[in-house]
Amino acid sequence: MRWTKVVLTLLCASLLFLNLPTNSVKADTNQNLPTHEDYGLFAVWFIASDKHQNEDSGWDANTRIKDIIEIHDINNQLIGYTFELINNGTNNGYIFVRNVEGNLSVAEYSYQESPQYRISEIDGEPDKVYFVSSLEYYMESNNKLYSLEEENVSPTLILNTQRRYSEQTSEVNPEVSQFLRNIGSLEQWIAVEENDATGVALRSTQQISDVYNYVINTYGTGWTMKSQKTLSITARLQSSFEANVENCTLSSLTQAFFYFRSSYPNIASNITTLYNDIKTIATSHGYTSSGGTPPTKIDNIITDIWKKYNYNNGKGNNDYLISFGIFKGEIDNDRPALFNMANGYYTNHTVLVKGYRIYEKSGIFNDDKNFLRLNDNWSTGERWIDYSAWSCCGSVSRFVTP
Repeated sequence: MRWTKVVLTLLCASLLFLNLPTNSVKADTNQNLPTHEDYGLFAVWFIASDKHQNEDSGWDANTRIKDIIEIHDINNQLIGYTFELINNGTNNGYIFVRNVEGNLSVAEYSYQESPQYRISEIDGEPDKVYFVSSLEYYMESNNKLYSLEEENVSPTLILNTQRRYSEQTSEVNPEVSQFLRNIGSLEQWIAVEENDATGVALRSTQQISDVYNYVINTYGTGWTMKSQKTLSITARLQSSFEANVENCTLSSLTQAFFYFRSSYPNIASNITTLYNDIKTIATSHGYTSSGGTPPTKIDNIITDIWKKYNYNNGKGNNDYLISFGIFKGEIDNDRPALFNMANGYYTNHTVLVKGYRIYEKSGIFNDDKNFLRLNDNWSTGERWIDYSAWSCCGSVSRFVTP
């Protein structure tokens, strides 16, 4: 197998300085861990630096992020993300960004090839990817563990294999911090896919932090806000409740019920206690730390949470035929909703919908642009999705209040 180019260790002579200044995304052991967006913006900086410094760079101005994959180490700790790249519909390699002792760095990259776990012959998409050493991975699929050669290996191997990777840090480039301040948000670097049937861009692949600028840049000028509403629900990181587990649904439920507590005081006043209560109930409905929560069971979980706090008339409902009107109706009635998405930027992820905004343009009828405001569990910043560009698939879990 021929690899176009792969970084195995970070040498200063390779691509200059690949560590951020400590005041950029330096990880604290207890707080201020690098966010999902920090990893992505570091990958974007790496692309831009390579284009500028390396005349043989395989990336150009059209390089965009297509897929984002979580990478865990052999102790099942989240250590980074792989950003798989695309350029005008063609594979443009990948970048693996790791957190190494509190600093983000690039462990591997290629201009053309796919990551090793994509080249493996396992059937379908791996449920989880484990980094063992440079160019060596294990993949979890259907509760079985596979090496790159598709051998079914013992699960204990993940915990017992000695770590063999090593990376060198390099001198900090003082220009990186300024670059990241100017780079904007990550969503503008996410590839816009094309729907072959309609040719309409599926912009739901993007995460949006500045919705008005997004409208102007995407749909042109002349749009004004028609209506909006946002519920006062503090955005929290799912890792703040419990790190290195699949708990986006539990995080969303905790934030929702903590919001409901102002009207239903039986709900636990301590948010950690509330999370643990919800986790116990979710576990009885199939939740696991590695597999997350079955979306079809979220309505049952909501119902049981209401019962836990002696609100027997409260319940949950799942909707699989989704419309913007469902979300708007819930928000207008002061109820958030859970959105479980099967594609786009938040593929296989659950977010809490806490608001909406509608834009209209004079002279254009029946073409309002509808946006949902989220607590996405990955960031505490302002986050939206373009619902007008969202097509399929997922489910909505609603709260029927007592």
